Amino acid sequence: MPETSHKNTLVGMVLRKQDLLTAQNHSWYRIPVKSAPEIVQSGAMTTLALYQTKAFDEEKYSVRWWGTVSSIDRKKRVELLPNEPAHPRANEEYFVVQVHAFEQLPKPVLSRIPRRNPFITTTDERLFAARDYNDLFYGSPLEERLWSALRKEGIPVQRELMVSKTMAKKKQHFYLDFALFCKDVNVAIECDGNTYHDAPEHVHYDKDRDVKVQNMRWVVYRFTTDKIMNHLEETVQHIKQAVKQYGGVVDALNPSKIEYFPTEDGLVQMTMFG
Repeated sequence: MPETSHKNTLVGMVLRKQDLLTAQNHSWYRIPVKSAPEIVQSGAMTTLALYQTKAFDEEKYSVRWWGTVSSIDRKKRVELLPNEPAHPRANEEYFVVQVHAFEQLPKPVLSRIPRRNPFITTTDERLFAARDYNDLFYGSPLEERLWSALRKEGIPVQRELMVSKTMAKKKQHFYLDFALFCKDVNVAIECDGNTYHDAPEHVHYDKDRDVKVQNMRWVVYRFTTDKIMNHLEETVQHIKQAVKQYGGVVDALNPSKIEYFPTEDGLVQMTMFG
């Protein structure tokens, strides 16, 4: 596949075995219009890959199938799935992404832990080079620089991890730039670019967000453009010290580190903590 420097690839989540069979047999995948990423809405997507969730048993938590996009149309759910006319979203509009044919990746992209990113917007290059789920992400220049440094140091961060909690029947969820599971408390690492995060309204949002994430038993570390671009080694050492301070890294797959919360679609979302 040719390399590209712009985001033209979407990794979408597949919740049901029958949806994967539909993709394999009929070469299409559906995306709700109201939550579709920009590259779908603009028609910039040229490649689609599929992440398989817990429902897929021995193939769970992996990206195995991909296809080259041939067209993107809009249809109601009931038009796509006429055998489910009573579904609560039967009359909602979906983008129908048609591919030439779904093929298996040369080697599946695996995640060591359950992930619930509905969509990852990335590049062909990342998709075909990835060996781990975290390799798929194509973040901001700050995130990419810090990711490269942390990976080089062997620090086992998770990228764009969703943490969530249900309080008073209302679910809150946030995506962390980087996440580290430690013995005493987990560490959330955020990259604060000057252009966005220095604006007063975003400063207020970040503070409110940090409080909510901390209430989910995380400690939040924020690093500015200057820290990441001009003092990268010091930033990495700071993160290493945080890991040491909070008891060291723990195995995120340990069942005792996971809490489950119900979601609207009847599935569960996990939050891990030390």
